[in-house]
Order: sequence, then structure tokens, then C-alpha cells
Amino acid sequence: MQAIMKSATRNTEDGRVKVTLSTSTNAGYANTCEQYNDYGHYSVPLPTGIVNIEQQTLSNVVVTGYNNTITDEHFTLQPGESANYSTGWYQIRANDGVYIQKANTTSKENEMMGNSTNHILLDMANLLVNIITYLQTIETAYNNHIHIGVMPSTPDQVSGVPQTPWIAPPVDTDVTNDIPRLTNGQNLAGTNFTPYL
Repeated sequence: MQAIMKSATRNTEDGRVKVTLSTSTNAGYANTCEQYNDYGHYSVPLPTGIVNIEQQTLSNVVVTGYNNTITDEHFTLQPGESANYSTGWYQIRANDGVYIQKANTTSKENEMMGNSTNHILLDMANLLVNIITYLQTIETAYNNHIHIGVMPSTPDQVSGVPQTPWIAPPVDTDVTNDIPRLTNGQNLAGTNFTPYL
């Protein structure tokens, strides 16, 4: 059975979404109904939509579904695809990938694969640390380098080289500290996730 929804709100006391029907007083229907969705899906819909209701008793009506509508000309969905959406964003599980799209724009990008991206970040962090260590070795060798038994060609030259030591290469402890975070998957949405503070 169809009805018109007047509003929907999340009840902070019990955590349930309550839907008020504009046609709810007809036939003794309760004014505020419970919302029932598939498990794990939670939403607070926009008002004035068409809803599907199921009458449990004269005084107990529940909302079992919504007439979901997306009028955005940039939103497309092909057979076999599905999407979750809000007023500002779409998450589209397309046949050729998973995309995030900002509403009312053509801006659509693939979601990243967390573990693969994590592997790439770990490779880059390790390479940075190795380059810094290599530069520090060169810096130390250069600053300690001395020519023995060489006569300077001009009076102001001396046999110790260099005259001015190299400036030390950068050392970023953040990168060094990020390596174990990446190795342990602390940046991934999983069991090891730890907020970066």
C-alpha cells in the first residue's frame, strides 16, 4: 500500500528512524511509523516522498520502502549496477568498477583499493628513507674527505677538502614513523585501524 511521507527523523533515544505520514490518520493509521529496511542499511529520507507501507494492525503501520528518485541528469545506472546516494554524493557499484560521484556534476572517480594503495605508499616511504640514508652517507664521506700530500695551486687553498661542509639532507621522522603504520595496516578501514594523531 502506498502513502505520502510528511517527514522523517532519527529518534536519538532509541536510534530508530520515525516516519510521519501525511495520510496517516485515514483508517486509524498511526501518525508516526517505524521504518524497516534491509539489514545494515540506515537512512533518513527527504520529506514528501512516496512510501510503501504495510499495515500490521489498525494502529500499527510500518514503512517498508521508499520510491527512491534521482533526477540528476549526470547520474546514470546500467542493468546490473547499484548505488547508494545522499543529497550530495553517489557511490556507484558499476559493472566496470566502484565510483564516487558528486551530485549534479560529471565528476566521477574510482574508489581506491585500500590494500594495494597501502602497498604503494609503503614502497614510496621506504624509498624516501633509503634515499635519505644514502645522502647522509655521501654527506659524511664528503665532509670527512681530506687530500694528503697535495700542494694547493693558490695560496688561499688548503689541502683539507671541503672548505664548506655540505648541509645535512632532510630527515623526516613522520615518514619513518609512517612505515610501521602502513606495514600494520593502521591507515586502512580494518581491524588494525588507528586514527592518525
